[in-house]
Amino acid sequence: MKLSTYLLLSSIIFAKSANCEQLNWKQLTAPTKSIEEEPVVQKNNTNVYLDPLAYAKQENKKERVVKAINTETIISSFLEYLESSYPGGSAQMMADHDKIENDMYELIISLPKETYQYIGPFINDVPYMSERILNIPGIKETKGKFPTRIAPQMKEYAKVHGKYMSKYLYICLMPEAWQQMKYEEEEPEPEYTRIVTLDGNVTANDFFKIENISLFNKFKPKTYKEFLNSKATNPKEKRTANKKINDKTSLNSKDIEASIKTLKDVKEFIGDNKFDKIHSHLRNFPLTREELMDEMDKPLQSFIRKMEKLPEYEKLKQIIESNGFTIDTWVKTTEKIIKAYRVATITPSLSLNVANWRKYKEMPPTLKLLPEKDQKIAWNSLKLFVNLYSSTKENVAAIQNYKEQIKKELYSKDTFVLETPIYGIY
Repeated sequence: MKLSTYLLLSSIIFAKSANCEQLNWKQLTAPTKSIEEEPVVQKNNTNVYLDPLAYAKQENKKERVVKAINTETIISSFLEYLESSYPGGSAQMMADHDKIENDMYELIISLPKETYQYIGPFINDVPYMSERILNIPGIKETKGKFPTRIAPQMKEYAKVHGKYMSKYLYICLMPEAWQQMKYEEEEPEPEYTRIVTLDGNVTANDFFKIENISLFNKFKPKTYKEFLNSKATNPKEKRTANKKINDKTSLNSKDIEASIKTLKDVKEFIGDNKFDKIHSHLRNFPLTREELMDEMDKPLQSFIRKMEKLPEYEKLKQIIESNGFTIDTWVKTTEKIIKAYRVATITPSLSLNVANWRKYKEMPPTLKLLPEKDQKIAWNSLKLFVNLYSSTKENVAAIQNYKEQIKKELYSKDTFVLETPIYGIY
């Protein structure tokens, strides 16, 4: 059925349903038994579901309101769903759609004209393809045409089965798809020979010359004994005053204990019913791409920002303040703990990866090979990755005795705690 015919029939159906009151139709009712023959239906009795007639009578007692269905209500419901479910709403969705279209356009015009005969027929068959892309010189001309420049390996196949081929697979007919890569012969690596005279004074250092101290030895964590004697476990220390807490102040054991207790109280208040009003609001809160990246870096700030829209925010504020924090100081303290835990439990391979990207103060050349609009996203993603594993030596030392408690309160199989992603807690 053609699309125009389908739309015409749909509009007729909607118009009929909207004007059904004018037709003076009467509600159809099923014939019922007399009162004497009606079976006794007990409440909370499963037999009511086994008797269709009794079940129908019970359902009819309920007052139900059914809104009229027409084109306007359907479109209105769809737009309402779109605004609440898509991050940023319909405006962001259209912006993302335009970005995809622009990226596709730039990719196609960057290709050699010889490739159009392989991708053009497929592009012309894609439903609702943008006119801007279809009007690229050389694309519209390939509509319904079979490629003429065919790889030798595919000529026999194209001759026999070409008319049955999917246009999506025309790219397999391109000779370059079958090109054999030629590798230059590798030059043999130079060999190094060192003669060591074996005698009674030979040690391991005679065989190996260590130019640099290993990073893992240079920055290795303190031993348990060293840690117990460190400043981080000083029993006389006191909690940091709220007015002194900022992004640069160091953690101490009292701060960590209070923050963990507050987090536990907050989790008990929010509860674990994933289908209640609070969880649904937190989970479906629309965020832009920038806000999503910021949520990864500062998860509790994002959590508070979402809670501010709910009436339960005042109760949450009271819980946090009852533990001696303000909203701001609790968020900053807990996010320092999260970052310190990540650094304290980082693997050697991941630490080298972080160190590799941390050295870049501006966008590395490899990212400049991406499309211009994707370069910023990739660069921001790398900066986010490095920032997730950024902490101070003092904070890392301070959380050593609290790893198990931190993991217990912040670990989740799906990385979501309080419906907020908290990455890197294992």
